[in-house]
Amino acid sequence: LQFQFAAAAARHKVSQLVLVSSVGARLDSGFFYMRMKAELERDVSGLPFERIVIVRPGPLFGKRRKQRLGESLGVFITRSLNRIGLIRSMRPISGDKVARAMVNASFMQGKGLRIYESDELFSL
Repeated sequence: LQFQFAAAAARHKVSQLVLVSSVGARLDSGFFYMRMKAELERDVSGLPFERIVIVRPGPLFGKRRKQRLGESLGVFITRSLNRIGLIRSMRPISGDKVARAMVNASFMQGKGLRIYESDELFSL
């Protein structure tokens, strides 16, 4: 669905795409989700946008209509590991902060592809 949306935007001459991916997105990942996000990044990068911004947040938290036990548990575990200095690149981030980072990135100058990793989103 994300690719279809991006392709439709490109067909309608939208100049810039800002895409939410995921920390750890890699084509050779053993995890389906990370591999699927990397494939999406690769595929949208081939579309004719002047500028593509990809943000790779860590685990998301925030208010939702429906609580997701797995995500809540993942955020708790990740935060606990962060406190003792482990897996800082997987630092949980609120959906609101990701949205603000995306808006701010969309106003930055430049052309081509720019990927913002999870730790960069906190200052963006």
